[in-house]
Amino acid sequence: MRKKMNLAAWLLGAAMIAFTACSDDNENNGNNNGNIIPENLPKPVANVFTKQFPDAVNVKWTEKKNYYVATFDLKKGKTRADTAPAPQCEAWYTQEGQCSLSEKEISKEDFKTQYTKVWDAYNKSTYNTEGYILDDIDLLQRNLSETGEAEIIIKLEVEKKDAEYELYYTTEGILVKEVPDNDENDEDENLPCPQKLVSYIAKNYKDAIIVDFEEEKNETTKALEYEVEILRSAKIENLSINIEYELLFDKDYKFLGSEIDLDDLIKVAFIQMFVKKLPQEKLDELIALTGEKDPSKWEIEIRENTKHEIEIYTEVETAEDKEELVLIATINPADFGL
Repeated sequence: MRKKMNLAAWLLGAAMIAFTACSDDNENNGNNNGNIIPENLPKPVANVFTKQFPDAVNVKWTEKKNYYVATFDLKKGKTRADTAPAPQCEAWYTQEGQCSLSEKEISKEDFKTQYTKVWDAYNKSTYNTEGYILDDIDLLQRNLSETGEAEIIIKLEVEKKDAEYELYYTTEGILVKEVPDNDENDEDENLPCPQKLVSYIAKNYKDAIIVDFEEEKNETTKALEYEVEILRSAKIENLSINIEYELLFDKDYKFLGSEIDLDDLIKVAFIQMFVKKLPQEKLDELIALTGEKDPSKWEIEIRENTKHEIEIYTEVETAEDKEELVLIATINPADFGL
């Protein structure tokens, strides 16, 4: 038996048909899967993107984490797209048109001629000498200014059989990060660093380069935290060195501290410099604590507290034959060139 449709149901059905028709119109205008119609972009975003990437094709816009994100290809002749499908590039913009992060592939020829220090460093690396194949070369730019200046990192993707790695170099050829490339790292592997953190780093770490930014959950509290890896130059006993910091912030951008990474030789020089400033009584105490008379053989970790003081920890064995970190000194970083 056929039922009669009441007026309310008929109106609802008509509304759904109309909505579907509008959705089809949006899809035809490039609004598939939540994509933003280019006409709806803020003008500053559209203008900066066109100026920054005049050779962009197949452009699609989405909104992520309060950024306008463009994914696009580059015209053939600019990358290895001459022999393969054009690579997909990405750029993240604020409402005001500030490009906080962009990633695009560059050709091997441009890599050789424009970034010679990175090219030379990679050729001398164990990845190259052990037979890894250089697959992709990406140019990462963070915080591009109106004058065209930006923090640049070169990301190399290398592979050998089932092993794949991503190598991050500064333009000076310094390898600052190497991570296995697997499916777990594919989602949002490169994210823009929020402007509040960019400003904080510029104020507290002169001339630092932002290497990477990540969002993660604290393993204990499950609270959202931000991790920023930076690289800056310093001097220890007339040695020009590069220092890697791993900065940690809470969800409200409050600084929680950092871990400081030094090359082994630089760490030894730092320990020797530190020991020279110790009274003999304190030195004897640390020798007894570590069980090692030669300070250069101490297992130490260098961290930074919320006041930007340097904390030195050493690893000691407990009565239960376990290892734990013990704070042995808190120092002023300026006294050690950090």
